[in-house]
Amino acid sequence: MTLRLQTESPADQDMFRGSSHEKVAENVAQIIRTPDVNIIGLEGELGSGKSTILKFLQKKLKDDFTFINFDAERYHHGSTKKALIDVIHHGVSLQCPGSRDVLDKYKNLALGNIVEYDKRVSSRLSWLTVVFILLSLLSVQMLRYVLTDLNQYFTNKESLLGWLFYVEVAAFLSPAIMVAGLACLQNMEWYRKKGYSSIGDLFKRNSTDRIEETWLVNKEVGAIELAEALQGFTSKEVISHGDRFILIIDNLDRISADKVKELWSDMELIAGATHEHFRIVVPYSARQVSASLSVAGFSGREFIAKRIPVSFQVPPLISAGWQEALRQYWKETVNEDAGIACREATVLLERWKPSEYPRITPRLMKKFVNDIHILNLTVPATEDHRHILIALYLLVVRYGERDIKVLLRDPKASQTEPGIAPDDFDEMLSLTYQQISRIFNNDTERWSEFLMSIHYQSTVELARSELLDTPLKDAIGAINIPRLEELTALWGFAEAWQRVAPHIQMRDWLVSYSRMDEKCQALAEPQLKVAVQMLNQSYAVSLREKNDEGFVLSLQKLMADGRISLEPFVERQISFIVSKLDEIQDSEKLEAESTQTLLQEADSYSVLAGESLLNKMENFVDGVFYVEYLVNNEETLSNLKIGTLDIGNHGREEMLRYGAEQPQIDLFNPGIIRHINIASKAVQNVIGKNDGTGGAQVSSAIMTLKNRQVVEDVIHFRKIVLSPDWNNNVLNQYYLNNTATRNLFPAEFAAQAVAHMVLHGNYAGIESYSEHIGEERFDLALAAYLRYLRTAESIFIALKDKNVLPYIKNAVGRIVDLGKVRISGEILLG
Repeated sequence: MTLRLQTESPADQDMFRGSSHEKVAENVAQIIRTPDVNIIGLEGELGSGKSTILKFLQKKLKDDFTFINFDAERYHHGSTKKALIDVIHHGVSLQCPGSRDVLDKYKNLALGNIVEYDKRVSSRLSWLTVVFILLSLLSVQMLRYVLTDLNQYFTNKESLLGWLFYVEVAAFLSPAIMVAGLACLQNMEWYRKKGYSSIGDLFKRNSTDRIEETWLVNKEVGAIELAEALQGFTSKEVISHGDRFILIIDNLDRISADKVKELWSDMELIAGATHEHFRIVVPYSARQVSASLSVAGFSGREFIAKRIPVSFQVPPLISAGWQEALRQYWKETVNEDAGIACREATVLLERWKPSEYPRITPRLMKKFVNDIHILNLTVPATEDHRHILIALYLLVVRYGERDIKVLLRDPKASQTEPGIAPDDFDEMLSLTYQQISRIFNNDTERWSEFLMSIHYQSTVELARSELLDTPLKDAIGAINIPRLEELTALWGFAEAWQRVAPHIQMRDWLVSYSRMDEKCQALAEPQLKVAVQMLNQSYAVSLREKNDEGFVLSLQKLMADGRISLEPFVERQISFIVSKLDEIQDSEKLEAESTQTLLQEADSYSVLAGESLLNKMENFVDGVFYVEYLVNNEETLSNLKIGTLDIGNHGREEMLRYGAEQPQIDLFNPGIIRHINIASKAVQNVIGKNDGTGGAQVSSAIMTLKNRQVVEDVIHFRKIVLSPDWNNNVLNQYYLNNTATRNLFPAEFAAQAVAHMVLHGNYAGIESYSEHIGEERFDLALAAYLRYLRTAESIFIALKDKNVLPYIKNAVGRIVDLGKVRISGEILLG
């Protein structure tokens, strides 16, 4: 079967089960046959089937009545009364052709086509015309005399009186002479410019007439003229006793309010003037007509009830009935198979019917299937369920005038605050989403892409570019690299990225970009530049941004690949980090967690800056800060280059003072001792500024040694080197007597004892430590102790003593290799 579009014409048969339209037409016909009711109303919504009922009515009454159709919409821009006269005249003329002349007379009188008037004309006669007439009379008279003279001359041989004959000839030719003279003058330019009379003026004068007219009729057609015309049309000389007419005033609900009110008054006039021969049927929508008739304080429905006391209503369609009709329309227009697509479209139509249609009407169903058929011609035929999506698109987007994006969002995912009940629209949208998800097996991407294909009437591949926004935003937010690489290669990616750019974190985009392959990076390079520009504008403008290790690693990769350089937003963040590092150097109390995070961030940004951020600080790193957070972190914070950091003399002094006071800090830690040179000013200040005890840790260590008790911790034991007592007094005997500590860590004990002897130049008892000569652990410990000596001169003296030299030469050599002291020849120079 060939598919066809539905037309907006009345149906030939009642398609709805129950034949409700047919029954209404039968009831209206019965009322019309009674002589008591002149005006009958047929109330129903637009497109509800009123025209179909009227067609059924005409079939039932065609033998008894002549139908005259007046389309109010067609004539509402002109004079409706004049149009009524013309239409009724035409209808009556067809039924009563023998009375056409009388009908034309009444029509012309009513329309003002017959005009009676008086006309007074005052004309002027030209003097040239008068002269020409006189000369013409003279010429006629002179002809007789000329002929008489010529006859006497030729017959009687009488001589002519010359002058008299010439006068007679001139008088005879005077009209011709006048015409010839005017012809000559008329050819002269000056004569024409003056506007003098021409030859034509002799025969017809072109003059200005003054006319006075009196109009006996007015061409404006009013109620009186309409009533007179109708009385004439229905008079006995025109219509026989058995002729009856039905005037249908249609489309009253489609014209302006002023025209509705005008026709409303004309209906009563027509009914009163044509009572015996005319019935008036008015199909209308009470909703529209009442709105046109309503005035302040009065309802339009009251006017309807008064003017049309007898009114039939077009019955609403039963759900099963209109769905059956829709299936028939579907088979004729959309697809011969009215299966799942038709059923699902029916559900959508009932749920999303347009607001201007309070109920499902035949007109709506026809329009619906026609639009599906037409739109189906312009969309790809690749989707089996495309008719369902077309129906959804028409109902929500085209009829409902809503943005197509409302169909692309998941209602569950877009819930606002918990506890707020969804409105009707949200509920309908949720039900529709469930319905479409069921049909497409939860393949949201499939149906949403085809829905956009319908919207843009293009291929799915092209329409997909308009759907990139949400998946692109989601892919960037989740840093889904495979998905992002797939979207980057699609047509329209650049435009979609521009749209989502204000709604995504540029941090996420840069992280994602850094992890894509080189091909995708090349495609998205313009977007990288835009992202960098946006970050330059907004990132770390007034405050330091939170530490984001993944973001910094991505920046490092992009800089290493040459994709970006040291951008302004990075420089600002570096500046904030450096300022914060300077700030916490003066803090009495440091928060370990936040400081550690700051140092990790500084380590990461050092890679971007190309140097350690510690070197960019205005002041030296505080000694306490150095011991707490930098010592032992050379590897974890490798980019800060802690191993080569200079903390300044004051920092070294604070480092030693803090290290002497804290039991867990080892003065021989590589990170601490590397800052100590022989005869270090910091060591001298720490020892010199102490109160004589060197602090609790130092004093307890030296007292334990002197009391021949065991110093159990080697870290505690090493703090003795900063004791004023140890540096100012010879304690050789105490070392010799404290065998308990010596037995605990002999090499360390021997190294401290020998360093003490070298410091004071008193080598008594040094031979008791001869067993450690050449021992690695002894040499390492002694080198460390010697670096804490406050003077280098004692080392030089000891080197000159042949008995002491074997003990210290290896240790001194290590110190020299580290560059902590310089020697020349036989003398070591500090």
